[in-house]
Amino acid sequence: MVACAFASMLTLATPPIPADADEPPETVRIEGLGWGHGRGMGQWGALGYAVDHNWTTGQILDHFYGGTSSAVRTSTELVGNGGLIRVRLKTIDDGDLIVDHTTGLLESPSIAGEHSAIRVEPVEGGFNVYTGTDCEGLWTLATEDPVAGPVAIHPVNPSTSDTYDANAAVCEPDGSVRWYRGSFEILRNEFAEVRSVNVVDLESYLEGVVPREVVPSWADLGGGRGARAIRAQAVAARSYASAEDRYPYAQTCDTASCQVYDGVAVATPGEPLVTFEFASTTGAVEATSGEVRVFDGSGLVARTEFSASTGGRTVGIGFPSVVDDGDDYIGNPVHYWAEEVRADAIEAAWPSIGDFQVVTVSERSGTGDWGGRADAVLVGGTGGSVTVTGSQFRSALAAEEACVKTTTTPGCMKSDWFRVTNFDSSPAVGMAADDSGAYWVTADDGAVFAYAGGHYWGSMSGLVLNEPMINIAARDDGLGYWLVAQDGGIFAFGGAGFFGSTGSISLNQPVVGMAPTPSGKGYWMVASDGGIFAYGDARFHGSTGGVALNQPVVAMAPTPSGNGYWLVASDGGIFAYGDARFRGSMGGVDLLAPVVAMAATPSGKGYWLVASDGGIFAFGDASFHGSPVGSTSTPVVGVAASASGNGYTVVAADGEIWRFGDA
Repeated sequence: MVACAFASMLTLATPPIPADADEPPETVRIEGLGWGHGRGMGQWGALGYAVDHNWTTGQILDHFYGGTSSAVRTSTELVGNGGLIRVRLKTIDDGDLIVDHTTGLLESPSIAGEHSAIRVEPVEGGFNVYTGTDCEGLWTLATEDPVAGPVAIHPVNPSTSDTYDANAAVCEPDGSVRWYRGSFEILRNEFAEVRSVNVVDLESYLEGVVPREVVPSWADLGGGRGARAIRAQAVAARSYASAEDRYPYAQTCDTASCQVYDGVAVATPGEPLVTFEFASTTGAVEATSGEVRVFDGSGLVARTEFSASTGGRTVGIGFPSVVDDGDDYIGNPVHYWAEEVRADAIEAAWPSIGDFQVVTVSERSGTGDWGGRADAVLVGGTGGSVTVTGSQFRSALAAEEACVKTTTTPGCMKSDWFRVTNFDSSPAVGMAADDSGAYWVTADDGAVFAYAGGHYWGSMSGLVLNEPMINIAARDDGLGYWLVAQDGGIFAFGGAGFFGSTGSISLNQPVVGMAPTPSGKGYWMVASDGGIFAYGDARFHGSTGGVALNQPVVAMAPTPSGNGYWLVASDGGIFAYGDARFRGSMGGVDLLAPVVAMAATPSGKGYWLVASDGGIFAFGDASFHGSPVGSTSTPVVGVAASASGNGYTVVAADGEIWRFGDA
């Protein structure tokens, strides 16, 4: 799929938002980067590289289409059929094909003679063919019986003139008249659907495509350097078309789902004539005649996708992901964008959520600003929640009607690289996982979000809290979880039992973490001074309470037996008690960011520490599988081990999630 410069989902057990929560806004403010899918070349980026960075056409193409190089081939080599490409005309799908020629004559192998206008009507058993004087009709049936398709219509004397009306024109259902080079066919496809096709020379087709995909006046920018971007577009469009094989009856189509192609000109009732060919873009097609991008090694023509704006980084699908510094061109209106998405449009897109209440990005790609593109988006309401991909969220809300427009750029959601700004007041504060790999994230207002099969058991969202939540802990079997507040208040959900709390006790220091016993019949809490509070079948094995610490304790993790635990301080210092063994620490190391959380391996023979910048430190049998350092704009707040111990999940304060290893 391409987009012009102007122009596997999981449903997770995530929570409905309580009815007594604050009233959600009628619109959701979305800030985004780029326009389109971001695969391959960014058209604004190509312009920026040409004008601001003085790149050549070759440098632009090499940058965006890594692993390919330029080659020159004939049109026949590229598309066969004598160099003619077949383009599905989607505007007239399932209807009559009416072709008019105001300055010439038409012929069809299905009827005799030469005519000013020909109409082909789909009927049972084939097609009826009529002749007439123009689009308006006065049609005369020219066939006694329906003829089998395809039915072809050709200009008697194909024009090489630049004058638009020297070509044949299609009469469209809305009354518009659209001129095309080449000839036409109407047929039934393998599903008996009626389709019409423009059969046109490849280079002539490109002369119609390029000015619809980029702005012809770009050629004048930067003292003429902008023409390099248009030439890059010509090569990309030629390669894309040559690699296309959409249908048995046509290689490509005429909309943005293929490449935008509007022929030579169009006359719409009540509007001025619009022409689609320009000297600058035709010159770019001619200057790059036959040039395509081919994969290194195989020599196969690359399907060179492109979109209007990458937002500053391309998606690594088809070609390597690369930084797109050219996208930050001063004239690019969609390098950054903001829209007000209507709440009722969200409800219409996902009716199962009931009345809309919240939307948040729950997972990101991990590269670029804000943690990268949205991989998963949680949409919630009074009836429940669903999680969809960022691309699905964008597609469902792309139409202009989905927004209360505050910008002049067309459409609503422009890309899957975005963030939601309405719901930033409740940051994530911690996460927990069970033995199956399911995990839960909690926010400081007590909201709970369940992932990877985790069951939603309830939350404190919308209720008045004495102190904010600071973490969540889950039963090993996933049948419940506990929330813990800064004052040591415990809130138990599902099969998690309440065994006591410090909620009514005056503490020397605030509680910073908790951990359940393996049986689920007890838990420990730890305060920032290392004081331990044990409840249920949890046993006290020691603490740093009363010890002068270099830095405060920030988290704890239990051993698999439940007969010990580790405490970790913000400087990475480790304190082991009971059968917990010391496997190493970051104490005494000058850290770039403080440690904020820890998780033990299932064997109990190792552990991971995570810093607020996403740095991961592995000790014992805990292995390093990667980290989100440099990928997050908000602090990391939690880490949870995978069920096997061969991976881990990391969460940041804005709810962004990264999974490493087998997590």
